[in-house]
Amino acid sequence: MIGLVLAGTAVAPGEGRDVLVIAMPWADPAAALRAVAEAGGQIVGTGTRPFVILARSDEPGLVGRLYRAGAGLVLDARATGTCFRFKGDVPS
Repeated sequence: MIGLVLAGTAVAPGEGRDVLVIAMPWADPAAALRAVAEAGGQIVGTGTRPFVILARSDEPGLVGRLYRAGAGLVLDARATGTCFRFKGDVPS
């Protein structure tokens, strides 16, 4: 149990960082794009799968806004950068 908490903390996004936005598996492919748009985020890159988006925002509170807009999971892009391939910028 402690390992799960530590792993979750390691990939939890901080303010001002690029984030990986993953749509719910049962959502349509554009769900991650819509969540970023509704949350006022900027799309930095797209994943090799349509439900994975790399995003950022200069405004605080992006993670909460993404979840309220329907994102299934929001992770720190730096912590997950080696797990996903992107078309666009490299996670910073």
